[in-house]
Amino acid sequence: MAGDEIAGGASYVDAIRPLSSAARAYKDSYRALADPRTLDPHRVPSWALKDNTATQMIAWVEEAMRSGALAVFTFHGVGGGHNINVARQEHHRFLSWLDANRSRVWTAPFLRVMEHVVAERKRLRIAPR
Repeated sequence: MAGDEIAGGASYVDAIRPLSSAARAYKDSYRALADPRTLDPHRVPSWALKDNTATQMIAWVEEAMRSGALAVFTFHGVGGGHNINVARQEHHRFLSWLDANRSRVWTAPFLRVMEHVVAERKRLRIAPR
């Protein structure tokens, strides 16, 4: 799920719950860290990057680490070709930083992270949203 979650005047989120285990949510200029203990797996906040720098992305990851939150990024264009775009060199700098900090930062595809979050919440008996 990206951007609007309204179709025909109503939210379609509940309709897709049985069809997918998780979904990202974002809107223009939307940037929120996701608390894994309380997030709705079908409305996971995500930052849709638009001409952002590696420094900004790294700072957001560090903020997530300090608060115990998830930093979910949405990349649609790297190096051009999309209105949600990040310069190739900034993307490369960010990925290089993530690689150099593997011992501190867990990176994984969105679905894998959400499967882990849901499993941990079950293990800790945190009620699903």
